[in-house]
Amino acid sequence: MMFLAFLSNKASFETVIKSFYHFIIKMKKNFAQKMIE
Repeated sequence: MMFLAFLSNKASFETVIKSFYHFIIKMKKNFAQKMIE
């Protein structure tokens, strides 16, 4: 059942992954700036 839901929501799932990925990059950049300062 979970797998079927995953297949049907693949597009929205990819969107979530992309937004999460961008969020991680932002956090890394902010953390790097704080470390430099």
